[in-house]
Amino acid sequence: MNEMFWDGKLDSALLKLISPDQGKVLTFLPDDYEWDHLYRFEESWLADGRSTVPFMEKYVRTFLQSAPDRIAIGQAKLLSRGDKWVPKIQSLVHFDQDRVYWSLSNDDARRNTRDWMQFNITGDWQPCMLLTSLPKEIRPTDGSDLTLEQCEYMASHTEVILLSAYDFDGYLIWELR
Repeated sequence: MNEMFWDGKLDSALLKLISPDQGKVLTFLPDDYEWDHLYRFEESWLADGRSTVPFMEKYVRTFLQSAPDRIAIGQAKLLSRGDKWVPKIQSLVHFDQDRVYWSLSNDDARRNTRDWMQFNITGDWQPCMLLTSLPKEIRPTDGSDLTLEQCEYMASHTEVILLSAYDFDGYLIWELR
């Protein structure tokens, strides 16, 4: 799991507080998936055009809508502060040094469309997404830097970590037990 993170405030707080042994791992796979490829995370299985987006959309929406403080926060791994693509992220954008993060709250999940989900949860934009909680009164605003307090709170309330797998065509889903 350490290879998936950079050395920012959120990443450091998460790695201090969470051990992979504290959760279980699952994934969404096609019915006809060849099981001998299950642990070949670098290989794609979507050559036939199938997509994990409908499953991930439902999974993330269900989590976000289950409580008012719920948020999803993801790393935009391929972007850095000042990159011309940052304004195209269809959610709130936050920074930790030069790293770019996006977030979606419970309220956002109700009004955003599937297009948002397609843009923001496909693996090319981030190798990792956290499903966590953060009270509205301490949430970062659009374009702001993440504070240590926000990062420690999110890390200590993380319930799900979504890690890109299968050549960015799917996710491993770590759920806190």
